[in-house]
Amino acid sequence: MYKTIFSFICLFTSNIIFTQVSTTSSPQRFIEMTGRSEIEVVPDEIYVQISIHEKIKKSDNSEIEGKELLMKQALVSKGIDLKYLSLKDEISGYLNSWKKTGSILKKKDFILKLSDAKLIGIVFQEMDKQEIEDVSIYQIKYSKHDSLKKEMRMQAIKAAKDKIDYLLLAISESKDKLLEVKELTNEDESLLNINQERGLNRFNNTLDLAGGFELTETQFKKIKISAIIYLKYGLK
Repeated sequence: MYKTIFSFICLFTSNIIFTQVSTTSSPQRFIEMTGRSEIEVVPDEIYVQISIHEKIKKSDNSEIEGKELLMKQALVSKGIDLKYLSLKDEISGYLNSWKKTGSILKKKDFILKLSDAKLIGIVFQEMDKQEIEDVSIYQIKYSKHDSLKKEMRMQAIKAAKDKIDYLLLAISESKDKLLEVKELTNEDESLLNINQERGLNRFNNTLDLAGGFELTETQFKKIKISAIIYLKYGLK
């Protein structure tokens, strides 16, 4: 009987001691920091969409192939290699029937890749001469985007680590193991892409109204490539 009571008391006491130790243990100390790096570049891949379409009577002969040939000849005359011209999708070139009017619409959408912004005005002017009015800037890119993105990530990590090191030095502390590292969502870059798209729309509208003119690189808003990295270190 005494042994049973004594065992129960010991078990109860040990539970109390364990609870006290766990609740009074100090939490792990840590330091966290974010680093950011960014660069602005001039786009060097400009994609122009050229659409050739024609609404014709069933009894008429289509001249769309002739327009396509004239378009290609005009581009070659300005030193533009046709290897950078391609159909936008597989649907281009098909005939779509219009039952109500008794006519058909034949359309071809092309994408032309340019590396120089100055060529855009030339392309618009040449297409206008060929009475091809459906021309617009489809997309702009920077060819080395992926490699620059990696570089920005590395610089952002270094920036965060350097901040941690000199702050700890100032308070005579030292970091321990790395606890967490992650890339944060860059809302500024997403917003920039949206603004860039809106800018292209306004730009295309201006070209439609003005008819065509010489363009320079400065008329394009630079592309911002950036990275934000979060680091969390334990303290010794």
